[in-house]
Amino acid sequence: MIRTTAFALAALMALPTVASAHSNDARMTEQAGMIERGRQDGSITWTEGVKLRQEQRQIGRVYSDFMSDGRLTAQERRIVHRLQNEAERNIFRAADNNRQRLSVLPRVGR
Repeated sequence: MIRTTAFALAALMALPTVASAHSNDARMTEQAGMIERGRQDGSITWTEGVKLRQEQRQIGRVYSDFMSDGRLTAQERRIVHRLQNEAERNIFRAADNNRQRLSVLPRVGR
């Protein structure tokens, strides 16, 4: 009984860290998908895609640095969230800025 309670308590304490890590990974994956869909339909140009992917890599590095001790503090979580919000705004701006790959030109790059 005591072992079960201790295990359940340990699992509950680890849950917020796992949930925040998963939500960050899911959000970064979704943003990468948004960039790729924009590249596929031509609404995001090659140079815009390069810059947006570079921004995603930078957020990943910041997140990895923060997670080096195994957990995110509230302040670190806010910083990562703010960076992701800014990146998402940049993706929408790039997609909606009326710069498009000419449809007769092939899609180049990643």
